[in-house]
Amino acid sequence: MGKNNFLCRTSDMRERIDVLLVKRGIVESREKAKELIISGKVKVNGSSVLKPSQVVDENSVIELEENINYVSRGFLKIKGAFERLNLSVEGKVCADIGSSTGGFTQFLLSAGAKKVYAIDIGKGLLADKLKKDPKVVVMEGVDAKYIREEDFDEKIDFASCDVSFTSSIPILRNIKFIPEVLLLCKPNFEVPRKFLKDGILKDKKLIFLAIKKVVSQVEDIFWVQNITFSFPLGSSGNMEFFILFKKRELCERKLDEGEIDVKVQESIYELERLIQEEKKLGF
Repeated sequence: MGKNNFLCRTSDMRERIDVLLVKRGIVESREKAKELIISGKVKVNGSSVLKPSQVVDENSVIELEENINYVSRGFLKIKGAFERLNLSVEGKVCADIGSSTGGFTQFLLSAGAKKVYAIDIGKGLLADKLKKDPKVVVMEGVDAKYIREEDFDEKIDFASCDVSFTSSIPILRNIKFIPEVLLLCKPNFEVPRKFLKDGILKDKKLIFLAIKKVVSQVEDIFWVQNITFSFPLGSSGNMEFFILFKKRELCERKLDEGEIDVKVQESIYELERLIQEEKKLGF
């Protein structure tokens, strides 16, 4: 992974990050700056920024990641969630449920996971370079709704879950042996199709209800610890949300209904801002 660090100590002023990239000569135009920012390739003081309009201190350390060969956009999605939620899988054994081409798997490895079990009901989807990685255990043609603890050679410390065209609830209820789960919740797959318009769930009330349904249906097993948005958007432009679950008996507390409402509302607001930034770029 190629990285360049750019540090300036000349001013206490604050500036938009896209403007600052141009001022420092890191990129030649604001259009290029916006493209890099939205692609998740710019870090300020160690944290990714996704909004070109974000205002930062002009003394900030800017890191530009170049030539990153992501196997899918999933890498950027979970990377952003880990940074916002301050998560770590360093030295942990992980399961990536719904691994597909392996964006989540690739990120978990880059974040220091000891091993990743890449689980998918499909076959032949995982990127070749991940199949060859000695830290990856490929579990193709496996339905996570029926997977058992004894199917793994060791205790799973953490799981990511990203499934499509089905509800995540049966899977969550089945993986009760995993202490911590980061779910990519897709409200469009948690409601009847009749509520979708051209495959997109636009009704914010239904988005709230879909998230609450998932939370309530697994509350006897997992408690919600945090919620954040997912970006880039999902298929067809659907809003998606990361929900951090932890085994109930391991929790000191959970987010209550009011806190969940606030987290979801904040996430929707941030997604709408990011969508507007993309539209300005013509994406």
